[in-house]
Amino acid sequence: MYRFGKTLGVVAIVLLSGPAFSSMPVLTPSPNPATSASCTEWATQQDEDAIYMWGMTESGESSKGEAIQRLIGSCLGREVPDIVGWGSSVGFEEAYCKKHARAPICVKRKGTNGATNPPTQIRGKVTVGTTNSAIGDYSLINDTAVARKIFSACKMDDICEIEATILSGVIVEAESATKIAEPAGPPPSDAVLDNRFACLYGSMEGEKVSTKARLAACDAWGAIESKAIDAGYCWNQMHAEYKPCG
Repeated sequence: MYRFGKTLGVVAIVLLSGPAFSSMPVLTPSPNPATSASCTEWATQQDEDAIYMWGMTESGESSKGEAIQRLIGSCLGREVPDIVGWGSSVGFEEAYCKKHARAPICVKRKGTNGATNPPTQIRGKVTVGTTNSAIGDYSLINDTAVARKIFSACKMDDICEIEATILSGVIVEAESATKIAEPAGPPPSDAVLDNRFACLYGSMEGEKVSTKARLAACDAWGAIESKAIDAGYCWNQMHAEYKPCG
């Protein structure tokens, strides 16, 4: 972990994206004594540049909530996550990415040297693993902001459609994620045959049916037929079952 002192010194900084800093954002003096209440008040009073830097995540996006929690932790003497300081120098980024080579922010840095690929629409089945998961043919690192965004919409075995940035087969950003309903299968043949026969011939299993029952069978057959057509299935009289239309 990289540890910072009570205030951050001014150093040269080069950022690939986000606010343009001419120097490392400087924190105001931390409270003494440091308590949860005083540290929380201190953290929330830092300027926007400091919040952006301290809120940087592995996805390459900054989170204000994450920044506040990290600042409070630092004020109370806890270790600061390695990524705090990302953008302060090329050397810092190289050192961070040697240790966290599979972090999306590092994959993006290596693959595009700071440029962002245009989002691509992908669709696939969600497969969840211990550390890595997949959407179709593309991999996804679990403990990242982009994974949490995708998993908030799609779960294991769902078909998921994503507007994603892909680098070297890895999903590093997701603008949107939507669960796609599984395509409906054909209606069961038994229900079709019973209702079809009762509607056409006024009998079911050798027994004559009332006019009311016959009309109900016709309505049921019509509903089944409509559902089948919407799902792309047509009745095949030779096989007495629904088959894909066309």
